[in-house]
Amino acid sequence: MRQTTRTYEGRIPAKAMVEDGVLWIPVDHHIEGVFENHEAHTTITFTQAEGDLAESTLVLTDEYRELQERANQSPTPEEYFTLHELPSPPSTVDAPQERGEWQFYWHGRELLASRIPSAKLPRPTFYRLYSRDDQLTLQTALDLFERTVVEHGHLRIRIKDINNKIRDNINLLKKELSAIYHRENVSEAGR
Repeated sequence: MRQTTRTYEGRIPAKAMVEDGVLWIPVDHHIEGVFENHEAHTTITFTQAEGDLAESTLVLTDEYRELQERANQSPTPEEYFTLHELPSPPSTVDAPQERGEWQFYWHGRELLASRIPSAKLPRPTFYRLYSRDDQLTLQTALDLFERTVVEHGHLRIRIKDINNKIRDNINLLKKELSAIYHRENVSEAGR
């Protein structure tokens, strides 16, 4: 069983890591120096995880990274619309339809949009939207954007499911490898 011990400055939690395609599971975690001089050092011993569970966990971590990159790019209306900033907010609009981080408003036959107000952006900028594709009506373009937002939501749910599965796998591996590590250390100390 391959092991490595690392020392870090400060108080560091013991977390599994992937390095050069190898899954390392923390099996021993010690923080020292907290009470003596308030300068903590953390020592963590990792054991290489092997076997089917470790391999499937590595596959999941690869999928997680790939999906996370895609999920970090939220859908924007610019994919389906040309946005023209309005000099001032419209005086009246219908109730907004929220799609992702945006609100869409019908104003007669025109479609307007603004980002959902937030602490950073309390007064949103309003835009008049035009379909990027002359063959699509505004409603069809809005439907396509909504589908993209829903697919993005499904992607985020998949990421959460993968993250939970990785966590469960690591907990199983940690329990198994920690028991072996501590059994070996007790038997070596008894010699």
